Amino acid sequence: MKDDSTADFSYRHLRSRHLPHQPIGTRDSRAALGTWQGLYLWEHRNGSFRRQITVTTLG
Repeated sequence: MKDDSTADFSYRHLRSRHLPHQPIGTRDSRAALGTWQGLYLWEHRNGSFRRQITVTTLG
């Protein structure tokens, strides 16, 4: 019997690898987005889980 929290981990991992990744420029310590641009994050798992978002800056 599989643990429900990891039952479809392989499928979810594979799906996340095929989502596009996009670097985002910054200006004055803020995301340099156009008027109609925005950032969206979504969760692939069902249910609520504690998450941590890591932002890496270069330069």
